[in-house]
Amino acid sequence: MVTVYATRNTEYHLRGDLCVAVRDRETLAWASSSQVLGQRVTCMVVSIRGQLRRHTLSPRIGSSLWFESVQAMTSSIRVIRPATSEEVAAYPSLAGPARAERALEDGLTPPVPLLVRRTDQWLEQLPPASRQVLEEARSTEPAWSSPSRTPSVVLRPVIDVGAPPRRPLPPPSGETRL
Repeated sequence: MVTVYATRNTEYHLRGDLCVAVRDRETLAWASSSQVLGQRVTCMVVSIRGQLRRHTLSPRIGSSLWFESVQAMTSSIRVIRPATSEEVAAYPSLAGPARAERALEDGLTPPVPLLVRRTDQWLEQLPPASRQVLEEARSTEPAWSSPSRTPSVVLRPVIDVGAPPRRPLPPPSGETRL
């Protein structure tokens, strides 16, 4: 369930403690470049007699949301309500091509695209001797045993059960064991 925490100018749409959308209350435009988008609310903050006091994330009018990871605090919360299904359906994506297009429409710099290149292209840029060593290494089998794989389990090395147990080293000459 998504809960909307609205300040005077902005709505913060939270799924649990994760901010999944931010919207301007006057224009109803989604903010695709807000620094709190995709961040978790650490706590809520309320001012009591001039002192800021922290409390857990709970529906409290008058408190502010605190995002520790980006050091951001909202103004005081005026309205708390569940998000409508229409709002949830209209949420902008947190990543992907749609975000880049929205950034351009908003006059912002789009996220840096990932470089896509052929797998072996970097090999062609190496000196011939280095390229030869890497190509030979690619075709050889490793000298160590392969780890055993079990679904949903941490990889563990293959252990030879038939090997005799290790014996402790003998004490240095002239000394006796207690």
